Amino acid sequence: MCPDDDVDRQEILWRFSAALRFDYEFNGGIEELEEARQLGERAIALQTFDHIHRPRCLANLANVCAERGDRFGRNEDTEREIALHGMALSLVSLNHPRRYTFLMELSSAFMTRYKRQGSMNDLDEAVQLQVHALEISFCLPDSPKSRLDRIACLNNAALTLEWRYRELGKDEDIKKSISCKRAALQGPILDNLSRALLSENLARA
Repeated sequence: MCPDDDVDRQEILWRFSAALRFDYEFNGGIEELEEARQLGERAIALQTFDHIHRPRCLANLANVCAERGDRFGRNEDTEREIALHGMALSLVSLNHPRRYTFLMELSSAFMTRYKRQGSMNDLDEAVQLQVHALEISFCLPDSPKSRLDRIACLNNAALTLEWRYRELGKDEDIKKSISCKRAALQGPILDNLSRALLSENLARA
């Protein structure tokens, strides 16, 4: 085994943690989930604050906490998930090509807490983060991957806006949600004008 001061150990640990998390998703083994958490915590402890893989490592551990929260319903897991995703996002530069994924994951964490605790602040935060992620996705270089990611952003924004409409009954939220769903159906053929109109429509979300 690599000693704790080995420069490669932290990467081995967080990648192993991620693999165990994926295994848990398919097989549901509690032991794998707990080991994934322990390995993820150890990886973070070994990394420097400015390590290139730290945002991904933090996000992986946050996702492990999300799985624990879903499995056991403990609020502390959701709080830890939000904190870790927030730290990961704070380390990602504004021009990072995958920044929108960190925004989406943090939004999802706030949405989870909203569903459990009912705070409108959490729902508003989830909406704002998803809309921001969507805006960034419009700036991605065109590729099959970016088109799929944009559709995911559109669908997620639509869902959070729909949730807020159910809570507050504001027509603008459901209209924006429908606009996102229509744009998602267009998928790869969403042209620049359509994107501009949609962005303008979401500007005050």
